[in-house]
Amino acid sequence: MDDGRDSPPAKPAKTDEAVKPQGNLDFAEPRRYSIHDLEAFTNNFDKNSMIGLTQFGQLYRGKLEETGKEARFVTIKKWSDLPTYYPCTHDIDVMLNEELKFLTQPNMKSHPNLVKLIGYCREEQMKGVIYDLNPMDTLHNVMTKDNFGWIQRIKVALALARLVKFLHKKENSYLVQNVDTAHIILDQDYNPFIVDFGLMSGGIIGDMTDAKHATPMTPGYCDIFGVSCLCLSSHIKLTDTFSIHT
Repeated sequence: MDDGRDSPPAKPAKTDEAVKPQGNLDFAEPRRYSIHDLEAFTNNFDKNSMIGLTQFGQLYRGKLEETGKEARFVTIKKWSDLPTYYPCTHDIDVMLNEELKFLTQPNMKSHPNLVKLIGYCREEQMKGVIYDLNPMDTLHNVMTKDNFGWIQRIKVALALARLVKFLHKKENSYLVQNVDTAHIILDQDYNPFIVDFGLMSGGIIGDMTDAKHATPMTPGYCDIFGVSCLCLSSHIKLTDTFSIHT
């Protein structure tokens, strides 16, 4: 990524009272940024800054430059009014609120494979979030590359398995519902991070809504237990199965 971009320093960010983290206030609160801030961080959302598409938007590489602080590389996700794969109704405001609530929980902020939230943008023309993550690429983009060998593959698989197990724990369990390779970003050391929570349910988010039930999953997503549950008209276990669409 080109470090020589002349991006103006971001204005002092505000904090939205509605998204203060629950519980331990020793954790930093996410800060509110403007559209102009996100444009500055991504060189006006330049196509060369784009990492890839998610089910509900886009992922970008960014450089966070703020007055009095050391510059750092980040990942920025913005939602789109039009879904990437299938026509469906989705409420971007709800997705943003749920993601903020989920990621600001102290036990979620401490997990090594859940993205750390720096801030967010909540304006009429744009909804987005900024993650403290220096991205290499999405797992979807890396999977077919020669330098993604067995050691890296095993490292990624084990880390994701531990994360899903953590989310499925008996108390306050979560169901991600669309664990897609396009929704997993690898950092510079091949550590994986899930970055899309648009269909998540459980825990602080609550039960699966009718809108989420009606939203198609990403191409290639297959949940054999989910099919069994539909046939039996009951949920017998939590399942999150990967999509590896090409």
